[in-house]
Amino acid sequence: MSKKLERPEHVSPDSDFEFVDTGYGKNFVKLLSIRRDGPTHYVKEFTVNTQLTLDSKKDYLFGDNNDIVATDSQKNTVYIMAKLHGVKSPEEFGLLLCSHFLAKYPHVCKVRVCIEEHPWERLISDGTPHNHAFISTPSAVRFSSIVFSRGGNASFWYFLHQIKSCV
Repeated sequence: MSKKLERPEHVSPDSDFEFVDTGYGKNFVKLLSIRRDGPTHYVKEFTVNTQLTLDSKKDYLFGDNNDIVATDSQKNTVYIMAKLHGVKSPEEFGLLLCSHFLAKYPHVCKVRVCIEEHPWERLISDGTPHNHAFISTPSAVRFSSIVFSRGGNASFWYFLHQIKSCV
């Protein structure tokens, strides 16, 4: 038998504390995108993090998780959207995910999606690029962060990090 959580008596709705960041999400969703163009294949590897912020704090104040979008649902959404729409760029895919979460869940007021793109190079065999063999080349990681609030405009941040010297 489950018991509904009650607000602790010493915490009133107008207490002197403030929730600064109430987002939650799913981190480290690995995504490998393979595009086949005849005999030639192209590979992209991504790590996707999603973070949703709800328009209420009832999950924190009362332990009411009815509005929570499960983190496994967020992970599965990443996979489904990649399958349905492909991943042309981290920024475009991140915006697609943000738009999807805001459209699907009216109680979500802000979405942040961070995507890292990990580089792969085509394997050279006997001086010839192989059609469908690749090697991971961590020379630099492309990072993109998209934040989209309901009723607002999307904000984008992107840069390269973990740059390796070619000396």
